[in-house]
Amino acid sequence: MIVADEQRIMQVLHNLQANAIKFTEFGKVVIIVKIISKAEGKFLLVEVVDSGIGIKELDKVKLFKLFGLSGLNIEMNTNGIGLGLLVSRHLVDQLEGELSFESQPNKGSTFRFTVKLQEEPNVEPFL
Repeated sequence: MIVADEQRIMQVLHNLQANAIKFTEFGKVVIIVKIISKAEGKFLLVEVVDSGIGIKELDKVKLFKLFGLSGLNIEMNTNGIGLGLLVSRHLVDQLEGELSFESQPNKGSTFRFTVKLQEEPNVEPFL
């Protein structure tokens, strides 16, 4: 059995999938969830992959800053104030994980985060 902070994980996932949907007018958004092992222990790995508009190289440094809106047109930025990624990074840091991304303009983005999992000894699963 593994233990993690479900509320914080769901908040980060919500922020990432909301952005993916917001910036993907056509195409798809896929969420991939895995458990991986590292030297430091077991981690939950969540990836949000979209085929949306992507992020220009110049805008990538703005993403995790307060009010870090990218240089998109004004209509696309009206549904938020640019705090989602900043909050997500803070939550993932608290959960001993990492938040990263890859993106190409007009090809889409992949945002991924890990969260360190705690193993619960001697607990029988509730069935």
